[in-house]
Order: sequence, then C-alpha cells, then structure tokens
Amino acid sequence: MEYTKGKWDKEGNRITLSGSGVIAICPSPTTSDGVMEFIANTNLIVSCVNACKSVNQDNPQAVAESIKEMYEACKEWLGIWLYIREHYPAIELSSIIVNGADACGRLRQALAKADRRI
Repeated sequence: MEYTKGKWDKEGNRITLSGSGVIAICPSPTTSDGVMEFIANTNLIVSCVNACKSVNQDNPQAVAESIKEMYEACKEWLGIWLYIREHYPAIELSSIIVNGADACGRLRQALAKADRRI
C-alpha cells in the first residue's frame, strides 16, 4: 500500500498535501467537557507522518512499525554505554569516548524527549 507522497500540512481539521489539496479530514469528537480534539489529532497525524518520512522517505510505514524496537534498542545501548563508562573508567577508548560522548548526549536527549522528561 502506498502513502500519499509529498509535504503534509495541517489546516484546522484538514490534512493537506502541498499543491494538491485535502487528503484527509479528522472528525470532530468531543471530550466529556465538550472540548473538540480534532486539531490535536490532526497535528499528531501530520507530525508522525512527517517524522517517519524524515527517517525513510521511501517507506515511512516501515519506520512507524519499528519505532518501539528502535526506542528500546537505543535505551539498551545507552544503558550499556553508561555502565561501561561508570564501572570501567580505566578502559582507554580515546576517540570512541570523545565521539561517543557527543552521540550519547544526543541519544540521552532524544530518549528523554520521547519519555517527555524534557
């Protein structure tokens, strides 16, 4: 199954394709206090699709289907890396530690963002 290729955007409860018009309309459910959720739903759909496309333009669906596994693998890798740095500080990793520290910091930020800690 193909997805609608191109730049997805949002206009109210409509999902649009740049230059092609509306490709989807989110319904307007309301919460128990009467607040309509369609804007939040539209924003989430467009953000998710665009994020997946930024990782794999040819197959964003594959990204969507593997996000949980990628997230868990990143958490595991970070845990191992931090454990080695803490318990084996004498290991000479020189450039790996220098370059890895930067990658480790970015990974820590990305995981924290995914966990909504920042």
